[in-house]
Amino acid sequence: MRILIGDKKPSFREKLRSQLESLNDITEIKEISRVDSLFQLVRQNEHFDFLFLEKEMLEAPRQERISAVIDMFQPAKLILTSNNDDSHEIWRSFALGVHGYIYKKCKNALNKNALRLMLDGIPYVPPCVINSLPARYKAGDSKLLQPRKLTTRQIESLKYLSEGLSNRDISQKMKVSEATVKLHINALLHRLHAENRTKAVIIAQQMGLI
Repeated sequence: MRILIGDKKPSFREKLRSQLESLNDITEIKEISRVDSLFQLVRQNEHFDFLFLEKEMLEAPRQERISAVIDMFQPAKLILTSNNDDSHEIWRSFALGVHGYIYKKCKNALNKNALRLMLDGIPYVPPCVINSLPARYKAGDSKLLQPRKLTTRQIESLKYLSEGLSNRDISQKMKVSEATVKLHINALLHRLHAENRTKAVIIAQQMGLI
C-alpha cells in the first residue's frame, strides 16, 4: 500500500506518518509540503492507494483542485486534513468524491482506528463534526425508523462506530464474534437506510441515538 502525505507542517506529517506506519500493509509513504510537488508526481506517473492532503494546501479554487486531484490520481482515495470544520465545505468535498476528512482540532484527530477504517475502504467523518453537517447529508427523511425500533446491540454498535472502531475492536468490546458484529452493523445500516458506516453515524446523531 503506497500513501502520500501532503501538508505544510512537518510536525503534522510526522505524526500522521507515525500512526500510519504502526498499521499493517504500508509499503511506502511519501511526503510533500507544496501543491507544485503534487502535480510533479502526476508528471512522474506516480501511483498511490491513498492521499492524505491538507485542504488548505490545495488553495483556490479549492473545489476544482479537489476534483482535479481525484481525477489525476484515480483509483487512489483522497482524504482531506484541515483546521476547518465548515460543514458546507465538508459536504461539498464528499459530494466531489472525497473518501475521508480529518479535522485537526478534534481530540485524537489522528485516531488509529479511524485511519484503519479509511484504509479498509470505509468513508469517515470525525464524530466532532458530524453534528454540524447539513440536513441533506444527514438525510433525515420520513423513512428513518424511530430509536425504539433499534435493538440494544444495534445502538451499542452505533456507539462504537462513532468512535471509529473496527469490527475486530467492536467484537472485543461486545464480547461477540466478528461475524456477529457484521450482522449487527448490516441490520443497522438497513434500519437507518444508510449506505455506509459514516452515513449511519450521521443519521444516528440526528436522531439523538449517540
